[in-house]
Amino acid sequence: MAENSQTNSSSHTFLEEHQILARRIAELRQWWSELDALGVRKFGETAFRIEELRDLLAEHFAEEEQGGYLSAALATAPEFTGQAADLLLQHAQFLDRLDKLIAAIRESESASDYWRTARNDLEQFLADLRRHEQSENALVQAAFQQDTGLGE
Repeated sequence: MAENSQTNSSSHTFLEEHQILARRIAELRQWWSELDALGVRKFGETAFRIEELRDLLAEHFAEEEQGGYLSAALATAPEFTGQAADLLLQHAQFLDRLDKLIAAIRESESASDYWRTARNDLEQFLADLRRHEQSENALVQAAFQQDTGLGE
């Protein structure tokens, strides 16, 4: 019974974190779209906003790596350990990509042509992150379905 409660709590935290990340991403996209509509480029503030997203993502990854919902899934279905390890290795790569993007934006000048490239780079990053999170979700769902006997 306590294990089920821990699983529910872990799942709830997981969903909350994903909602916070999704909101932050939506706010960033909306803000960037508004700047584009106005024909305004704000490299410094854009870098700052992406850095806020990076910090939130780093916290999210740390939670996953230090016993978050993935641990509960792996305790239930240890055969997914290899797949989970591959996903966890991607965390540092995602943070490194954001660090490079932030640095490139900060180094750009307001007249730079990098604005459109930066947005494209961010959108590609977000698409890759979405696929990563979907893979984590699928792993967790498979582990818990297997635990409850629904995986057959």
